Amino acid sequence: AAAPPRAAQTENDPLFARDANAAGKGMSAALGVIAGAGITLMAVALSTLVFRVYGFGVFVLLPFVIGVTTAYIANRKADIGGYPTAKVVLGATTLGGVALILASLEGAICILMASPLGAAVALVGGLLGRALAGTGRRGQVAPGFALLPIVFLLEHLFSVPTHFDTQQAVTVNAPVEVVWSSILR
Repeated sequence: AAAPPRAAQTENDPLFARDANAAGKGMSAALGVIAGAGITLMAVALSTLVFRVYGFGVFVLLPFVIGVTTAYIANRKADIGGYPTAKVVLGATTLGGVALILASLEGAICILMASPLGAAVALVGGLLGRALAGTGRRGQVAPGFALLPIVFLLEHLFSVPTHFDTQQAVTVNAPVEVVWSSILR
């Protein structure tokens, strides 16, 4: 006998339920990656273009918030597991880095240099995001979004300008008259 058509399957069929569950987890993971990349673009633009700061908020707090948000979204309907969550978080940070390069907000070398710190902090945030998703309560990551502009503003208000003085000298092995005559020609 031929197998029943796919449309005839019901949710009571374990194979169909497993396929639907996997598709749901895949969609949640994809939404998490897209959300993480979107947060990256918006937050870096806000920090650098509006507040003109490029410090703790961008290099530490932002990757943490991306990790929390990405992992929370990926795990909110069902726990996808620790390793898949880490892959989703790293995927979001990678896609965010590529988006920053494409939007000309950042250079490739700078992204490569910042990626070890960003990835490590994002993974720690991913642990928290997965744990928050396991509680079943909605809206657990919203405070992270509010925290970003506050930190950017504080960095802007309390930043100390740094000046580097340099001195240059050119030593010419010639008499003054020769130097002046060559300058005045």
